[in-house]
Amino acid sequence: MTHHFTQSFRNGEVSAKELISSLQSLFDSREPDVVSFLPEANRFERLQKEAEELVARYPDSKNRPPLFGMPIGVKDIFHVDGFVLICGVTD
Repeated sequence: MTHHFTQSFRNGEVSAKELISSLQSLFDSREPDVVSFLPEANRFERLQKEAEELVARYPDSKNRPPLFGMPIGVKDIFHVDGFVLICGVTD
């Protein structure tokens, strides 16, 4: 995922579906080696829905917040609603 692709989403040149598809390709290629994400059923369906909700909330690309559509990761040492802290413990 390049900054350019995220900027294109922010500007309305790339759809939510295209953004999430690109993120999923990157995830699928890197995560097996990194193993840093908690298992989550339907992860990319959820992300696409959230991206579409962002576009609906901020339809004018000129008035979108600075981090609009920017993918970020949050280490599980922080409590995030909807996710369980596992402290590096896996099955």
